[in-house]
Amino acid sequence: MPLRRSWANSVTSSFPTDYVTLFPAAESPLREGQIWTNGLADGLLWQDNITDGSGLAFGTGTSSGFTDGISTIQNKFVGTKHYGFWRYHLQAGYTPTDSDEVELLLGFTISANNAKGYEMDFGFGTSLIPVRWNGGSGDFTTSVFTTTSGAAFSVADGDIVLGRFDSTSGNAVISLWLNPSGATPAAQMLNTPSVVYTDSTAGKILTGNPGFGTFVRPQAGFDMKKLCINKFGAGNA
Repeated sequence: MPLRRSWANSVTSSFPTDYVTLFPAAESPLREGQIWTNGLADGLLWQDNITDGSGLAFGTGTSSGFTDGISTIQNKFVGTKHYGFWRYHLQAGYTPTDSDEVELLLGFTISANNAKGYEMDFGFGTSLIPVRWNGGSGDFTTSVFTTTSGAAFSVADGDIVLGRFDSTSGNAVISLWLNPSGATPAAQMLNTPSVVYTDSTAGKILTGNPGFGTFVRPQAGFDMKKLCINKFGAGNA
């Protein structure tokens, strides 16, 4: 099948140049032809993300610890320089009573008992928080980043967040754009990012994959499908 670009027109593209999905099929865990690696099925210690055929991708349940639903597209794009983006879905009138998050994962790798990389965390009603996962369950830090430009932002229903991971300088540099206006990801990444985070510490992660995560605390009336994503794309940056 020839490559079909989908930044603007929402069709699904093929490897190796880029990939975009609108999650058309019901799957538990999310696989799409074995493209996706998941937190429980493959990582064993976390949770999977699933789809129900309605175009939504969401977690399997609440977390009393740090068992986020995590999913990555592994070994398809350049590990040191790649991008990922998703479109945020928040059902009208839904107001969580505890932590509900959607995460953009970059430079991220999932394997048995190991999950490491960078999480760009968008919690309900809060601004972006950058997080580095160091491998083990609950082993993460938010204190390794330097903001080199821009400022953290929050998201609303329908917003698109594009992120680029680039470690070719020897440090992990993560650039984010809110609601890209460029015709393609490549065109948008020529524009000034909304915010840039750099990890130059000894524990910096220099290779990985794009993906997404979900997180919900136990709470009355929670519904994983009311705060999730309804589009995802990734490719070489």
